[in-house]
Amino acid sequence: MKRFLSLLMTLCALITLSAQTTSIPNSETDRPERSAVKHSMEEDYTEGLLSKVMARIEAKSRYIPTINGAIQVGYLFEAPPVTVEGEKQFSNSFTFNTARLNIKGNPLDWLQYNLQVEFANKVRVLDFNVNFHPLAHLPVKSQYINFWIGQGKVPITMESQLGPAVFEAINYSPVISALCGYKQDLTPELTNMAGGRDMGVAVYGYALKVEWGGKPHDFFEYKLGVYNGTGMNCLDKDIMKDVSGWVYLHPTPALTVGGSFYVGAYKGKLTMNGTDTMLTTRRDRWAASFRYDDKAHWLARAEYVGGRTHGQFSDGWYAMLQYTINPNRRTLNQWAVVAKYDAYRYNCKRLPDYCNHRALAGINYRPVPWLYIQAIYIAQFNCDRHQLRGINHSAQLTACLIY
Repeated sequence: MKRFLSLLMTLCALITLSAQTTSIPNSETDRPERSAVKHSMEEDYTEGLLSKVMARIEAKSRYIPTINGAIQVGYLFEAPPVTVEGEKQFSNSFTFNTARLNIKGNPLDWLQYNLQVEFANKVRVLDFNVNFHPLAHLPVKSQYINFWIGQGKVPITMESQLGPAVFEAINYSPVISALCGYKQDLTPELTNMAGGRDMGVAVYGYALKVEWGGKPHDFFEYKLGVYNGTGMNCLDKDIMKDVSGWVYLHPTPALTVGGSFYVGAYKGKLTMNGTDTMLTTRRDRWAASFRYDDKAHWLARAEYVGGRTHGQFSDGWYAMLQYTINPNRRTLNQWAVVAKYDAYRYNCKRLPDYCNHRALAGINYRPVPWLYIQAIYIAQFNCDRHQLRGINHSAQLTACLIY
């Protein structure tokens, strides 16, 4: 939409320009030398006027927001383990995963805004935030310190920051879903945390320029924020605030290593023996992260995440590898194969030998820049005292339309 408006403004300006240039007097065209001088003057006049018009259009177009989004639909087939009675219940369903609208803009060099709304299943605001860049006025663009305020994703792990238009495996790893605010974990009343988002303020930046292969890049990246701790679209219920952040190092443009954390508490309702009790629950998370992305063939990412909720410890990890077959055509007829393995241990003290495992393999296909098709096979199984408790097989096919 922004490109359409800019094109319309440019056409109007060219029409005006044509009318102005044709109105220049041409009474001396009978003299060749004066005609040549006059023609040169008309060209200079036209070029100068066109430059002014284009500069004015560019200055005004920055106030026009960029509107885009994504719609993801799919099909899911599941074959759970055989029941005690010897029956095997198959299930299959069409899914409507995502329908998002995103509006963002950069009206000033030091100001950016972002609004994202989800329409699938339930209409809700996912993101609404503003970014401030106080050092944008410097001659050399600096990203040492920036400020963020509003609602958005909490800075914990790399995978939790990915969206459906770029995510490699359709669904998040179980440990990410459980410990990074994507579903209810051990803490009561955490349904508002779905989406891994919260309200708060944060400071972030990049520093220490280094060169690799003759090209400079930022070696150090950080983000530190203070949040309500109650999830998205929800006001704080107490005076406590949660703190989250990450530190990542980039030794090369392709390699990233670092860690992230989340420290906080949640005041919620716990039902025990038919009695509702209000209590304050500690919720702490920590993660170690690794990523290698050569922007061509290989993309590898692995993370370990641990968490303690109300004295109960859970942890897990995952490792993912994706190989792009035709990297020189990244946005047209692009094929990639992906493999991933993850594990999640729930309440390790109470169930020390219980672990949920998941292995998947699939194909990601992007025929055009605005369409992302994924086909994934998943084998999920539980182990208890090193004994296999049956395998749940599933296959998932999704198509994401990016506009």
